[in-house]
Amino acid sequence: MKVLGEIGIFREADLSRIAKDIIDSYHYEEDFLSELLQNATDSIRRTGRSTGNKIHVIYDALKGRFTVIDNGTGMSEDELKLFAIGKTDKPGDLQQLLIGEKGVGGSYVLLMSDFFEVESVKNGKKVRAICEKARDAVYSGKEPILKIVERADTSEENYTKISVEGIGFKRYSDIDTLVEDLRMFTSVGNTKIALGEKDIDIEVKATFIGRDEIGREIAISKPVKFCFLHPAIEYPDMMIKFEQLEEDTKKGIKYPDGHFENKFLEILDRERQIYAVFGREELLKEYKIPPMIVLGVKGAPMPVVIRPPRTGAAGYWRNLFVLINRDEVRLDIGRKSIARPDMDKIHKSLKDFFNEKVVKYAKLFIKPRTVATLDQLKDQARNKEDLHIPGIPYLKVPAKGEELSVMSIFHEMVGKGLLKGYQTLSESSDAPYDAIMRYTVKISDLGPYAQKMIKRVLRKIKQKQVYQVEGFVEFKVDATDFMTDCDKGKKRLEEVMLVVAYDLDRKKIKRGWKVEPIREEERIFDGAKFKLVHIGLNREVPLILLKEFRSSPQA
Repeated sequence: MKVLGEIGIFREADLSRIAKDIIDSYHYEEDFLSELLQNATDSIRRTGRSTGNKIHVIYDALKGRFTVIDNGTGMSEDELKLFAIGKTDKPGDLQQLLIGEKGVGGSYVLLMSDFFEVESVKNGKKVRAICEKARDAVYSGKEPILKIVERADTSEENYTKISVEGIGFKRYSDIDTLVEDLRMFTSVGNTKIALGEKDIDIEVKATFIGRDEIGREIAISKPVKFCFLHPAIEYPDMMIKFEQLEEDTKKGIKYPDGHFENKFLEILDRERQIYAVFGREELLKEYKIPPMIVLGVKGAPMPVVIRPPRTGAAGYWRNLFVLINRDEVRLDIGRKSIARPDMDKIHKSLKDFFNEKVVKYAKLFIKPRTVATLDQLKDQARNKEDLHIPGIPYLKVPAKGEELSVMSIFHEMVGKGLLKGYQTLSESSDAPYDAIMRYTVKISDLGPYAQKMIKRVLRKIKQKQVYQVEGFVEFKVDATDFMTDCDKGKKRLEEVMLVVAYDLDRKKIKRGWKVEPIREEERIFDGAKFKLVHIGLNREVPLILLKEFRSSPQA
């Protein structure tokens, strides 16, 4: 292959110092797809067209290759260089329309890739470039090179085609999951349209390439709605509108509690730009509606974790799906956190919305708990498997979702002396992490290798008899849930001092993670016999598995 030119990603953008930071700033396994579609949508918005716009997303499961094609403005060779090194040119009059702001999206996808190819036509000029093993180069301290392999004059209309492969990119086994992610996590899921606003129209198609049951290669294509995968739109017959109940109230019509227990309450608050669906937990699960808060920014759903604000009827948040659009919010590079002033405004808006709209008719959709229901919960608790950790009164094995049980077992073990050195400073279900703890240990009680590591840390401190550290602790029933939280950006591995879990299902270990034993001579935290390791980030956190302390033969 003849190379016509090169774009040195580090050399020309001075990224050698921050390349890893760019990669590390993204935490979701759909981030690369989100960035590819964001660039495609922005390219189309730059044309100023309201119709005739097209995006084609192709996933080749046989190669693990993603391809995104758009008929936007295209890129010249100079613009391709800016795209690759994370410096995009966005004039002020377009800034309010375009989704991307930081300009590092294209660079992130390139730096994460094992193979990257971009082909574009703009104003009759075609350019094609390839970069191979960029991610390996980043982590080995070398410079990724984007090689120009084709320049040509052409009569083709403007377009951009980007193809990528990467071990860190999410894999798909069917077309439906791909379509769902496109609508849930990328700009294809236009939140403006979901909230009833007018916007540009884009014809989106997804294609999945794989094999059928007898091994033949197949390609399945589906049209994709340019709209967020919103339950109120997908299941209109299940929705009772808030406005309808308001009219009924004015007419003096009263409904008993639980009258609409097999329906959802649909609420559209145009002033606050909030769309919500409320209903029984069982009904939400049946229709695969997650009880969560989704943020839309300039029409694109962002995977930002927004914790519910403090409200009187806090339990109702478990029954609520919320889509909120805020074009003005400021996000960090990886779009995992919101600037504090903007988050405060969002929380106030959500709190007022919740108290004024949700609570008003909540009991019509959820019956008050009955004595029979409570007795059933007691029976379920009694029938759980016995825990059998000697010396502590906690009786039963924690079930999925019972993180509070894991916390209780841990504290009972600390109180009994089965775990030593831990002191709790605070615990909260509303804070970013479950607990803040202080850990104290005599250095002489540690193994030789652990002593060496501690003394290296304390080399500037005269008193070296005791090692004391304070940090965040996460509690999980299954340790793989912590991996999921990190992958989705809910938690940051480097911020956590210790993970305490009841068990670890090795069949559920996430891609890019591994679990390793900690040798006794290396252990610093009492009871932490394992560590969770993120391979790509080259970071780890100690893990205590409470199940290891069981004495039952069934353990």
